[in-house]
Amino acid sequence: MTQKFSNPQGSSSSENNNAPVKKITPALLFSAVFVAVSFIVMLIPLALFNVAQVAAMLGKRIALSLMLVVSLSFFLFGILFSSLSIISMGVIVLFAIPFFMSAIYLREKRKHWLYAASVLFLPVILFFGFLSFTPTKLTVIDGEVKTQIHQEIALKKEELQSQFAGRKPTVKEVQTLAQYDQFKEQIDQIVAVPAVRSFLDYNSWQRMAFLVFGAGSSFFLIGLLISFANVVFVDFGFEQIERLRAVVNYVRRHPTSFSAQLTSVLFAMPMVRANRLETPILINQHATQSLGNGNQKLSILASLWKPLKPNNTIMWQGFSFKFEGMSAWNLRNFSLPLPLVLLAVAFVGTMAFWYGNLESIISSLQHTAFAPIFALMSVMSFVVITILALQGMFTIYKRVSTFLVLSFVFLFFILGSKASFGPYAILAAFGAVGLLDYVYDWRGRKLKS
Repeated sequence: MTQKFSNPQGSSSSENNNAPVKKITPALLFSAVFVAVSFIVMLIPLALFNVAQVAAMLGKRIALSLMLVVSLSFFLFGILFSSLSIISMGVIVLFAIPFFMSAIYLREKRKHWLYAASVLFLPVILFFGFLSFTPTKLTVIDGEVKTQIHQEIALKKEELQSQFAGRKPTVKEVQTLAQYDQFKEQIDQIVAVPAVRSFLDYNSWQRMAFLVFGAGSSFFLIGLLISFANVVFVDFGFEQIERLRAVVNYVRRHPTSFSAQLTSVLFAMPMVRANRLETPILINQHATQSLGNGNQKLSILASLWKPLKPNNTIMWQGFSFKFEGMSAWNLRNFSLPLPLVLLAVAFVGTMAFWYGNLESIISSLQHTAFAPIFALMSVMSFVVITILALQGMFTIYKRVSTFLVLSFVFLFFILGSKASFGPYAILAAFGAVGLLDYVYDWRGRKLKS
């Protein structure tokens, strides 16, 4: 069920239709800054969330222009301050544009979320697939490849030195020479790391096991969490705007129930003036009192563990709106089938307890005919457990206070800093919350008013 209205009730057509739609607003500039900061701190899902909201409100062209401006700004500041790290951020933003816009297009057209997931997971699949299946041995990396890199660096240095022959080099030229030397040292240091040297000598199935049970699990977990969060956050961005559109449509039908100041602010939004108000959500009634504002006193426990609100209720500006319908993906209430989760946990646990350590797992996958089955099942089980942990993270975000959310974030970084067991400590902590949600429905997936 979708709604589409042409003119706001209680407002003149000349005021709302003939006036130009102002799209370049302070809010849009703030969004650009927010996207840039999100990329700097590598919170990619938050950047996608903001871009998705801009696309839902103002259109895909504005969202694309915003990302191009952010990328260009990184390039300009990088050139201005002679910083390769800032320029690299511009490259990352530019690289992310086709993936972001493809996911936004699929969400806007209400295609199945698996299509967007296949797009947003492509970088992770290609990267870890390259690590696993590239037939590169340590002897090649430590010999031919490293020698070739050293020769290329030496050639670049000679070209640069020839440019300032007979004169004193500038500060920028000296910095560039130092960067070449640093890059050469970094290559030597990376190849000298024991874990890297061992990884390069593994076969494909051993490498996959290393990414699940070994030190590579940290990078694998981060890549999966970012990719899954990207899919969820693009849906959240559109869902928030769809709910706001439903509120606008309801206020249009009942303008006398709201203050003139509220309606004027609401109808002045660029989204409303451009008549981008189609939504699958239909509000049928509202109340002026928010949920949970009764006479009961909040206990200390209630202040830490937030009460649930029904899934068919929108809280906005002191009003509660009851609605029908739901967003296209509805990933807010997504949960994996419990038997699949239990099977994944059982398989990973069995592998860990049966073999005892990484070395035993790696050696068992060297010549056995069942190595492909064990390796692929390990990867798929790790993916399922990561989704379970993400469900637990969202449960914590939805139910606990802001103070406790920050505490859990602090715990996340502490556990993640433990290289030996950090990834599985994170999966165990948040996965346990995700499992308990299946029993107690802490997210309120089935709650209706």
